[in-house]
Amino acid sequence: MGNLRPRQLLALAILLALGSGLALATARTAGLVFGAGSAVTLEAPADLGLPPDLALPSVEWTDPGGLSPLVQDAVAQAYEGAWLELGRAQSSGQVDRLDRYFTGPALEFARSQPVGAASVVETGFHRLSAGYLHPEEWLVEISDRDLEVARTVGEAQLETVETYRVVMVIERGRWMVYSMVRVVES
Repeated sequence: MGNLRPRQLLALAILLALGSGLALATARTAGLVFGAGSAVTLEAPADLGLPPDLALPSVEWTDPGGLSPLVQDAVAQAYEGAWLELGRAQSSGQVDRLDRYFTGPALEFARSQPVGAASVVETGFHRLSAGYLHPEEWLVEISDRDLEVARTVGEAQLETVETYRVVMVIERGRWMVYSMVRVVES
């Protein structure tokens, strides 16, 4: 190696850089294809020390059932993200990103919601409890109990406390809301 010319050193450096780039791209692609991309991505914590009127909604498992901590975190982040995206879509009218969070009947439901000033949804604290968990952990049923929901319809502000039964599935390497039904308690 002591007899390498500057041209050879330059060529070696370029090949090394190209090889490193290909190795990183392959690792990233494999992570996205097999679902590991979302598991290794750094996420900001839900509580950033913001004032209450600016704080993001939070998620808490009141009864995780048989869900592992990894599945709990992934489902909670995906579910909270779905609510945030639904609110964004309703306020802006842009429904192009809903298919990242919703699939199946829930996607049709989310796309059919009024947009613009007709109805803007803001939620409070999500209290989740697990129901059914598929043995291969690709489908889970959860309940979101006593969710404080504020809707703006025209000039009126409507505040309710609601409960939802939700089925989430892994599709395209991430957890997505498959169905979401509001439970009307009598």
